Amino acid sequence: MHKRCSIIIRQLVLSIFILACASAPAQILNSVEVEPNHSTIGFVVPIAGGITKVTGKFTDFKITLSWNEPLSKNSDLTKCSINAAIKAASINTGNVDRDKDLQGAKFFDVQNHPEIAFQSKLVKKKDNEYLLVGDLTMRGKTKTLELPVAVTGMSPTEDGRPVWGFSTRLKLNRKEFDIGTDWVHSAIPNFIGDEVTVEIDLWTRPPKKKQ
Repeated sequence: MHKRCSIIIRQLVLSIFILACASAPAQILNSVEVEPNHSTIGFVVPIAGGITKVTGKFTDFKITLSWNEPLSKNSDLTKCSINAAIKAASINTGNVDRDKDLQGAKFFDVQNHPEIAFQSKLVKKKDNEYLLVGDLTMRGKTKTLELPVAVTGMSPTEDGRPVWGFSTRLKLNRKEFDIGTDWVHSAIPNFIGDEVTVEIDLWTRPPKKKQ
């Protein structure tokens, strides 16, 4: 009787272990991060009906590309997932007073929404570029976007680990994210253009060597 109970307990433990492994998420084997000192998340906003424009960028961000398979110079970008976290308070347009306004409640509202986040759903190869599909969350609003991404270069390290360059350009309607919707210029109607051009150029760090 005691022996039979021991066998049953062992089988039960084994079954639980198998179920746990089956339901566990796929393991992230390798990842690379964007090197922020030589990467730019920038934007261009038309002003006064396009008479001029304001350019700016976010200076504090972390972007990670992850794979569930070994990483090499031949790694397939369509099999990676991409996660980005941008500190909204790091916005920099070269004007301190304007940046304070942009950090405020009528624009990015950084106290209540400190991060701009992007999480990929799918990466597809399209001709000589890639199409990155994912969710952008900004000021509490989430929209699914399609970003055309060009690989500007790939230079493997001496041991074959890849270092990529990426570039993407897209247009966003700021009002879809409630940014500056209630702000009104004292003299010029529709002072800030609705359509913002986003200009992103990224360079990844060499992946860390396995210990």
